[in-house]
Amino acid sequence: MITTLSDQRPQVVANVWSPEYFEEEFLRFAILDLKREHGDPEHPFGVYILDALDPRSCLGRVVELERFGGQFGNDLAMLRDLYVDYEDCGNSELCIVVDHLELRPVGVIRLTRHTEEFGSRTIDDLLALGENGWGLSKEELWTRAPLAAKDLNGIVDVPTLAVSVGYHGNDALDSISRALSACMFKRILSCGSESMICALDRIVAALVQSITGNFLGEFEGIGPQPYYGSPGTIPMWSNPREQLLRIQTSEPELYERFVLLKGLDKYFFAWPEDTATWEEIDELVIDLRDSSSSENPLPRSSSEGPIRAER
Repeated sequence: MITTLSDQRPQVVANVWSPEYFEEEFLRFAILDLKREHGDPEHPFGVYILDALDPRSCLGRVVELERFGGQFGNDLAMLRDLYVDYEDCGNSELCIVVDHLELRPVGVIRLTRHTEEFGSRTIDDLLALGENGWGLSKEELWTRAPLAAKDLNGIVDVPTLAVSVGYHGNDALDSISRALSACMFKRILSCGSESMICALDRIVAALVQSITGNFLGEFEGIGPQPYYGSPGTIPMWSNPREQLLRIQTSEPELYERFVLLKGLDKYFFAWPEDTATWEEIDELVIDLRDSSSSENPLPRSSSEGPIRAER
């Protein structure tokens, strides 16, 4: 039995990496269960934030396995080894997009709150030597990027982002990627984090930057390198609160897309109760109601039971 760090989370007895949770029958059940839990929305697509210890979060793992398995040779055992420790300690969530009509998972972003005790995938690799490591010191994370977080505990790691191959048509890929990005943006802000870090395949990084209006920055002097099967992955960072201020004051179109969700009418967003609601900001203040301290773990998702993003 796994006991998470938060007393608010349930004790979990299921092995969420068990093959039974990757079977089509369970995935269809999971989507129908999420729809039922949220009032059976009529939207063609749904965006849900699930604790990684919720078996329904396998809706996201299936997309990770499809994309990273097919493109980079990452099998189920490898993905489990990469992420299970950060899940078992209660610090991970998956932002998942599902097709309500076809009952298929179509996109995922994984979020992990970094802590000194348990770490997080991308930051651990940035600090590691050898294969799949960059060999940086903790101090270099700040000297190579103007991170707003005061320490590692104020950073959310975004180790994966993926969209199912069957939804890679231009319109579908763009809208699913925007829905995932909007979900990630709001969720990171709601948990009080000042900075985020990810590691992206170069091609995917270019796509993300075009969709988000250069939301991410590169670490000074750090170039792409092979990373878990990707021939060239580059670490990137962002300060979401600063980006929110930037797009509201100077890029209103982006603000409408990622904050007001303009153009995403086909998507039902199932925000957990602990996700902050948006308020208008001015140039001096960003007011996010119910924001938690950066010392807290990721807020619990609404279920009882968020690009390695396409490296």
